[in-house]
Amino acid sequence: MLVFDHLDAAEALLASAPRVRNRLVEVMADIAAGRPADVEAWNDVVSFLEKSERPDLELAHARELRSAHLRGAKVTVEDIQATMGYVDRAADEIAGLLVHRIGGELTPEWTDFGNELEKEFAPKKPAKRPNIVDAGKKLIYGTPGLYIAQIHAYLVKDGFDVSYPAVYDTVMALQASGDVITMGHHQGVRRFCFPHPAKLQNRSRYFGKLLAVRGRVEENLTDHFSPVATIAEALLVNHNMKAVIVLAPWGTKFGENDTLEGWGKFEKVSEISRWLKPRDEKVLKKVDGLVVPRELHTLGPDGKVIPLSREFLATFALNA
Repeated sequence: MLVFDHLDAAEALLASAPRVRNRLVEVMADIAAGRPADVEAWNDVVSFLEKSERPDLELAHARELRSAHLRGAKVTVEDIQATMGYVDRAADEIAGLLVHRIGGELTPEWTDFGNELEKEFAPKKPAKRPNIVDAGKKLIYGTPGLYIAQIHAYLVKDGFDVSYPAVYDTVMALQASGDVITMGHHQGVRRFCFPHPAKLQNRSRYFGKLLAVRGRVEENLTDHFSPVATIAEALLVNHNMKAVIVLAPWGTKFGENDTLEGWGKFEKVSEISRWLKPRDEKVLKKVDGLVVPRELHTLGPDGKVIPLSREFLATFALNA
């Protein structure tokens, strides 16, 4: 049971709750981005819960998450959301205690304080706020290559009260509508999100960024190039618009009309000369850009993953 010798102590603890919650949002963003744990952020969270006299199970869970994150063990988004729940419940109980301790008749000063609390902990529903579908699509089109946990972390940081499953469902809906394409479908592999290639009328603003490719292999252009820094296949892939060249490991075979899907760094087509020198510059005029892949596979009943060796990735400075 919460006991405070002075109302000032309770008020100060309650006033710190939004900051502590923001610390957890920062922790979530660190997890999504793969950054090291912030010990000060975790200490703030655990200290708040201790001072709030939370149940032993909640305190033990928070301390264990802090320890796990600091030693580099896996901490999930769901774990952070559970800890946020501990903070929110603590704040609600402190607010209730403050009202009880002043006898139920609030002075104007305490009434104003209570109103501020209500605003602080009420669900955020600002007028004209973009919905989660629009916000998720904007993130994916603005920063291709985010995985779903990162999208969730960014939305939470932007003030959306949304769960990871809700964000997952949103991304799947965007994929079903043809606006988005995701890759990394195997269990335990991050699912990366990209604008659907067919939706991009002008890809020039994505030079230097990660981008998805999906289209029919129109032609193998390898014979039009001479090796400079490596030997690789140069494939002309049609996006139902202007085609792109996709590099693939030497010796990769494709059937007629195979559909290729993958993602990688999107470059100006002139960048191919760093690895393969065109024998005739005219071959470059028919394409819109170059995809240096990090993942490739073919689609259809006989679809297969195209292995990209560490040596292949290292050649293009893409070794993970």
